[in-house]
Amino acid sequence: MITAAIKGADWSIQKSGTYLILHVSERDARAACEAISAGGEFVAEIKKPSRKRSLDANNYLWALCDQISASLARDGLAISTDEIYRKHVRIGGVREVYAVDSRAVDRTIERWGKCGKGWFAEVVDGCKIPRCTRLCFYFGSSTYTTEEMQRLLTSVVQEAQDLGIETLTGAELALLREG
Repeated sequence: MITAAIKGADWSIQKSGTYLILHVSERDARAACEAISAGGEFVAEIKKPSRKRSLDANNYLWALCDQISASLARDGLAISTDEIYRKHVRIGGVREVYAVDSRAVDRTIERWGKCGKGWFAEVVDGCKIPRCTRLCFYFGSSTYTTEEMQRLLTSVVQEAQDLGIETLTGAELALLREG
């Protein structure tokens, strides 16, 4: 895969077809041309860049999930760190709902769950398509943007504070977000 920062764009119509002209660095242009001339099929995707989430924010999220699990254990509730994490993915995470052939529901849920700890799917009510079931697919935080990760982290921080667990201050959390 070749990724290039686009500095500008233009287009032109010639006898051989319509062309999209992208202003990119010389290195990116050479790499793209070399890959294309080597053969095979290619697809171009143009999208706005999104800020990547901070690895420090992810580490902090898991540390808080660990502390929440330990705090609940002291109160006699055995809830694993992974379960705490999935609870918050369900509350504030990224999800999409799709209709799935009813015969494939169990297999689809099982396969989706193999993507990682925060990847799970569950049946939701009210599918209007015959012989289909609505599934809500939850995505693990490894795919989250900074904004999505912030929403998840805010949910975990709130539970930690509710349990009396010391958390970073608002200013410290803001620095963590900047990553």
